[in-house]
Amino acid sequence: MLDFAREAHTLEEAITSAMQDVERAGAKVEHLEPDNLVSLAEIAERAGISRAAVTLYASGKRGKGFPRPVARITTDSPIWDWVDVADWLRERRQLSDEKLEEARLLKRLNVDEVGKKSLTA
Repeated sequence: MLDFAREAHTLEEAITSAMQDVERAGAKVEHLEPDNLVSLAEIAERAGISRAAVTLYASGKRGKGFPRPVARITTDSPIWDWVDVADWLRERRQLSDEKLEEARLLKRLNVDEVGKKSLTA
């Protein structure tokens, strides 16, 4: 696992530059963090809201239209797509545009850039 801190004009430039440096060093980028799949606890942490509030959203007891889980680790452990949840939270003004764009970028880079390289390797 590698952790980078660098300056760039955009987050995408910083991440792309870091990925290129890793590859130039002879390593392979397999995945970018933070992950796109999230639990209720992770949603609460990323959004800066209580776990209880997220549980109410997910159960439909507070607000309407919360995204459905995309998978389950166990019967009692659903996971969500962070981009779907971030978009829902942004519509409710509980998440900044910047955080939503970061979520979209990381998902896109993992699917398009990292994913393609993994398939061709």
